[in-house]
Amino acid sequence: MPAVSLSKLKTQVDLLLRLWQLPQELVKKLAEMLEYYSDQLYQAAEQTRQTPSLPAYRVPAVILRQLELELGRAAAADPQQGLALAELLWQQNFLEMRQLSASILGDLPAASFPAVIRHLSAWSSADLPSDVS
Repeated sequence: MPAVSLSKLKTQVDLLLRLWQLPQELVKKLAEMLEYYSDQLYQAAEQTRQTPSLPAYRVPAVILRQLELELGRAAAADPQQGLALAELLWQQNFLEMRQLSASILGDLPAASFPAVIRHLSAWSSADLPSDVS
């Protein structure tokens, strides 16, 4: 995991946001960025403290926080595209992608709340065993 340069991080996030209208390309570049900053070292003790069933990049918190801030601002300005990106991020099989997805939903304006509720309901029921619904 490389050291985090805040100026470089800001530039990387700005470049990601240029892909706002191309959500699939944005997600691809986001995955590359998270992979770059990921902690590739296996740490058994740390893993036993965590219980997520999804694989995780384990990037520094500052990376996720900057992404949450900037993606949230973009989503607030363009809620339809924010919803589309949130849906695409949720489909990715990594914890951080889903965290960013949920964060985007939380930053959408109040007028988008009915769509947010529909997304949350669909996501929460999709992971339930068939005998629980």
